[in-house]
Amino acid sequence: MAVVDRRLLQNFDWVLLGIAGTLVLLGLGNLISATHGATSGELSPEVSRQLVAVGIGSVGLLVALLFDYRRLERWALPLYFASCVLLASTLVFAPVTRGNRAWLVFGPVRLQPSELAKIGLVMALAWTFHRHPPQEIRRLRDLWRPGLVIALPVGLIILQKDMGVALLTL
Repeated sequence: MAVVDRRLLQNFDWVLLGIAGTLVLLGLGNLISATHGATSGELSPEVSRQLVAVGIGSVGLLVALLFDYRRLERWALPLYFASCVLLASTLVFAPVTRGNRAWLVFGPVRLQPSELAKIGLVMALAWTFHRHPPQEIRRLRDLWRPGLVIALPVGLIILQKDMGVALLTL
């Protein structure tokens, strides 16, 4: 049985959860009213899909709450470098689609490594700022470490010729 740390409940942002829950309920209500009458008395496929997504998201939230995020620190750099390798592999193996090479295609499965790189980038930046706290940054030139962490994946995305994703990642 999972043990819930009392500090988690005390420090949890209940207002944010309430706002997110309210937005989900308003969105579902809007979707139900928009699709009402399309089917007789039962939920439309769109509403059913959204309810499944809300359920999966809720389970993901519970898992994230019970997981000690500090255990992820050892995976930060391997995930960062693995995502950079995937980004670099698109330059060689990805087909040209609409002028860019952003998607790896494995039969029916398509993967956009830049989305995984965003997670790796956030984790690597967290690792960097944990090792070198922001209090140590006093001048603009002290930002070279996080700048290097950001430059590699953003540079690889720019080489894919996907400027929108590069700007979003930056």
